Parts: sequence; C-alpha cells; structure tokens
Amino acid sequence: MVLLSLAVALIGSVPLMLMTDQTSMVWIALILFVRGISVGGINLPLTSDAYLGIPEQQLAEAGVGINIIENVGSSFGSALIATIVATIGLGNHGTVQQQLAGFHAGFLVSVIVLLLLIGPALKLSQKK
Repeated sequence: MVLLSLAVALIGSVPLMLMTDQTSMVWIALILFVRGISVGGINLPLTSDAYLGIPEQQLAEAGVGINIIENVGSSFGSALIATIVATIGLGNHGTVQQQLAGFHAGFLVSVIVLLLLIGPALKLSQKK
C-alpha cells in the first residue's frame, strides 16, 4: 500500500514541477487532490507498522511518541519546502517566473523525499 501511495504521490508531484503561469487552476486542484489522497496511503500503514511488536502496556507512550515524531517531521518538511519556495521565489518581490521557479524547486524537493521513502517502505513488516 505504501509503495502504491508513493507512486500516486509522485504522479501528483511531478506535474507541479512543470506548471506555468498558464496552468489551469482546475488542473492544479486536481493534481493536489491526487497528492492529498496519497498521504493517507503513506501515513496510515507507516503508523500501523510503528505499533507492531510494542507490548500492550506501552501502547499509550508509543502513541504519544509516534504523534510527536509525525508532527515534528511534517512541520519540519513544510517549513523546509516553504523556505525553499520563498528563497528562490524571492517572496512578494519576485517576478512570476521567479515565483514559479520557487514552486518548481519546492516540489522537486518533495519528489526527492518521496523517492527516498521507497527504501524504508520496502523494509516495512510483511505481516498480513
């Protein structure tokens, strides 16, 4: 499931690296919808796999730890991509082409991270 969701996320991310100032907002919304669907297919199995092998009396502590890791990691990733987009796009003072270059770079980082996730996804437990 994770590998399929990673593939869907990649399919939804690559077109965003190629958008122009003429790209339809409907097309962008559709692509972002596809990317959003893939998030559940990535997060849920990873979270479920994190609980495997944890004794029942430690589930509460594990839940807190897993939530902290997920929240800090997603916040860090969002901040990193936002920083790349703002730096390359030169904030509100950049031209449309500079701002697009910032978005292209941000989604390139997203694609690289998705590709890096394939390795750990292959190592998830195979329990049915």
